[in-house]
Amino acid sequence: MAVNYKQFEANYGFKSPGFTVDNLGNVIVRTITDTYTPTATDSIDYSVIESSNNFSITDKESNNLGSNPVIDLKRGTTYVFSLDTTSVTFNIFSADTNNDTVPGELYNTGLSHTTSINGQNLSTDTWTVQQTWQQETTAYSRPVTVVVPNTVGTSLEGKQIPVIISLHNANQSSGNAITHLNYLTDKIIVAPQGYSKEWNVGYSSSKADDIAYLDAIVDKLATFDNVDIREISIHGQGLGGQMAHQYALQTTKTNIKNVIIESALFNEDQYRENTNIFYKMALSNLGDSTAVSWIPVTPLTKSKIVMFHGEEDLAYPFNGGVVAGETILTAATTIYGWAKAVGSSQSKLTSGTLQSDGASLYSYNSGAVALYGYPNVAQSWEGIVKTSIQTKVNETATPSSFLDIPTASTVSGAEAQAKTKGLLSFIVPIDAPDKLFYGDGDKIPNAAINVTNPTVTGIGSFSSILNTGNLISSGVDATITISPTGTGTVNINPTGGGTINNVNVNASNLTTSGEVSITPNSDVTISPQISGTLTINPTATGVLNNVTIGQSVPKAGAFSTLVSTAGTLNSTTIGTTTPANAGFLSATGDDAPATGKHLTNKTYVDAISMVYSIALGV
Repeated sequence: MAVNYKQFEANYGFKSPGFTVDNLGNVIVRTITDTYTPTATDSIDYSVIESSNNFSITDKESNNLGSNPVIDLKRGTTYVFSLDTTSVTFNIFSADTNNDTVPGELYNTGLSHTTSINGQNLSTDTWTVQQTWQQETTAYSRPVTVVVPNTVGTSLEGKQIPVIISLHNANQSSGNAITHLNYLTDKIIVAPQGYSKEWNVGYSSSKADDIAYLDAIVDKLATFDNVDIREISIHGQGLGGQMAHQYALQTTKTNIKNVIIESALFNEDQYRENTNIFYKMALSNLGDSTAVSWIPVTPLTKSKIVMFHGEEDLAYPFNGGVVAGETILTAATTIYGWAKAVGSSQSKLTSGTLQSDGASLYSYNSGAVALYGYPNVAQSWEGIVKTSIQTKVNETATPSSFLDIPTASTVSGAEAQAKTKGLLSFIVPIDAPDKLFYGDGDKIPNAAINVTNPTVTGIGSFSSILNTGNLISSGVDATITISPTGTGTVNINPTGGGTINNVNVNASNLTTSGEVSITPNSDVTISPQISGTLTINPTATGVLNNVTIGQSVPKAGAFSTLVSTAGTLNSTTIGTTTPANAGFLSATGDDAPATGKHLTNKTYVDAISMVYSIALGV
């Protein structure tokens, strides 16, 4: 690869000479110091959304890790969390000092948070979504009409605007959906166009994948800064209402929170009351009604489900029935199904409560799931009924609070905690504890973060390395050099003792202050060279066992005491330079004395003494 030989240069022109780059592109620096706050990055390690007041996390490989999963992080590594929650905030905690199985204090080290912006605002426009299916085998452009209100001078100026996606009735167009909701002056109205003015709910002429079509629209809405995507409303009339039912049942988009249905009911393929099972459509490539198979599905929790239905509706009979070969469930069963979907334990309501606008109200979950049935009304809203319905639609699609249009900003440390949106960057410190936690501000819910050491490969040069765990150097055919210069020292001081194997020690001085044991099953050679000497000088008396002195080359020895318990002493001059007394149990001289100082044996002395005695008459 190409090598850049230029110096490193900061944004403000500073050039540092404190590094080198070799011809392979390796960079050696004197020190590396982290002095900046990481900026937002497109590399998202974990996507965090909210599901039933829990953290639902997906990793960078798009693996859904489930609710509140345990995650693993490595020290010295930067991780980016994309946050998109509503009622729970994201925080990182240390383990409790008294119980390491639960979170304790906030852990603020290494944290920074960036409020991300897309850099564009949505305005009134027409989009297209490209799709192909058996009816359109080349890229087919499906239009989407978007109407954005003018918020200048209103209470919504500078605020994110809520969204309602409206699906038109059969044989109509997106324009009809826009006209139907033109009273909503503080909402973004998104009106998709059904293929051939139909929606694929399993029985219509359209075989298009409308679920994927609507999902693509939701994804695009999230790319605009002035759009409030926290609680998107799905709305439909007639066949569009039945499509809205189906989309709300099977979408995986957690921000589809409000379901508003006008004049549409479940069919028996969508919901079975006797088993309380909901079904999603699975599309095949066939071109008729057999293209759809129905598979059980668990709908995501919704905030509000509101239905409006005329009791004289013939297309979707209020009391159920078979229409054009399709078995329609009753209005009471449909709203009861939705109540069960959101976890209601109420018994099924068989009648409603009379309201001021003449409607019969079937209410579950304190009105969050509601059906308004209108006597003597079909699918045409007029007068007080129309006004009342419009008011309720507006209320359902209005969030409890309005958010400011975000601006890009970055905070760090404790200020990066307790966020619901944006990007959280976490540089895991090298001294981070083995166990951390993430969780809501009140620590419920929470889950563990396991912190481990990284595996590092490559070449680096560092001014210092502090290692607090195992240090392993085991490269194949590698040379490992530890060579401090100047006054540098090498300290190898294991607390519990250790071993050094297969090591050639070559030092000018080898000193030990403790016990040294050399006990191999092989030769031990101590051989100082040139003028070197070998000194064995224990402070206390020691022993020298099983040693042959001067085996091949005799050497002189000087001893204060020489004791032998067995064996022989051959070819040895005793007191050759300094005479000394010697005591022997026996001594033998083999030769007659030649001088007066020669050692003689007792037999020789006795014989001479006897001769002298006889001769001298002693």
